[in-house]
Amino acid sequence: MTVVIWSLYGDPHLVGAPPPTGIEAAPRVLHVLGGHYGGVLCAVISTSLDLVVSGAIATGSATFGVSAMQRCAKNECSDSVVVSSAHKGRFVRRLAVKSSAHAVAISHTGSGVLVYSADDDIDGEVLLLFSTNGVPLARTQLHAPLSSLVFSRDGDLVVVAEERCISVRLVDAAAWRSAEAAPLQLVHRYQVHSNKPKQRVARVPQVVAVTLSDENHHTFVATDDGALLIYANPHVTIQVLERQLGQALNL
Repeated sequence: MTVVIWSLYGDPHLVGAPPPTGIEAAPRVLHVLGGHYGGVLCAVISTSLDLVVSGAIATGSATFGVSAMQRCAKNECSDSVVVSSAHKGRFVRRLAVKSSAHAVAISHTGSGVLVYSADDDIDGEVLLLFSTNGVPLARTQLHAPLSSLVFSRDGDLVVVAEERCISVRLVDAAAWRSAEAAPLQLVHRYQVHSNKPKQRVARVPQVVAVTLSDENHHTFVATDDGALLIYANPHVTIQVLERQLGQALNL
């Protein structure tokens, strides 16, 4: 199974070149990435880090080197998560994920790579954190299926849509300025409520998409009943106020 990288606007290597016209402006294939033996379920690209992370159904039938084969014999890795170079289209590494990868995300600041699996042998629904070099950093069990993963712009937080709620979790615990902070620690949870008139049978809408505003002040949530909900981030708001106060005191 493969992942295809497309160039949508001309040749990306010609920096400063005039915009292409005609047939030169047509999308074209840059790279075809391999490494998966199961069906590909998700992929994400970071041009700033020159990385592509793709997730697939775990099969355990990939061909590895001797050391990797030994790890797989201990059930420590599979072919479900592959990291490739976005610029050269080359294989970089596999992540030690034993189950299928149903969602992946990468921080453009390099703070980490997140992998969500819905069929983990131990925890069922699980969220895994790796460094961009492939080192496992943390894991946490989720209590509901996940539909979206969005890193904050600074890479310190991740917003997770867990079926009928929105969770904010730490990624870079060192940046949180707390001795008790830990990677993937739950910071805040928003319950999603319907904005429709009350009906005889109460129905809690499911989250279908999540995105963040500039500076992470607000979270925009789309639900399956057609609503768009906006949540303020109290933790980021406090940080912004502290920064503004510090700037005012330095005047």
